[in-house]
Amino acid sequence: MSHMPPPYPPQPGWAPPPPPPRRRWPRVLAWVVALPVLGVGIGWGAVLVTQDDEGDPAACKRALAVNYRDAVRAGDGAKQMPAPPSCKGLSEATLKRITGEVISEYLDSPEAVEDLERSMESATAEP
Repeated sequence: MSHMPPPYPPQPGWAPPPPPPRRRWPRVLAWVVALPVLGVGIGWGAVLVTQDDEGDPAACKRALAVNYRDAVRAGDGAKQMPAPPSCKGLSEATLKRITGEVISEYLDSPEAVEDLERSMESATAEP
């Protein structure tokens, strides 16, 4: 008897099981992974265009911070941005250090919290 299928049609009062809950964390995880990857991409883009030994690290940092914030706010629609002219000529080590500082400062800022909350709201919004 244990190999018999359940009785059909279902008995009166039977209700189907509820659907599984929607997974919302994959979108949040995508943002958490995408932000550092985007920052590294901006940094490497700046590395690729450097040719000479002249550059202004402070101006480069300001320009990369603006680019990074714009890219984060654009989300998945972010386009690859050209390296700022002020970063041209800086060494690879300097660009890596500046990129790390830009990302760290952004993640410690209130803007990062607001952007995360905004992305959480869009991730948890019912279609």
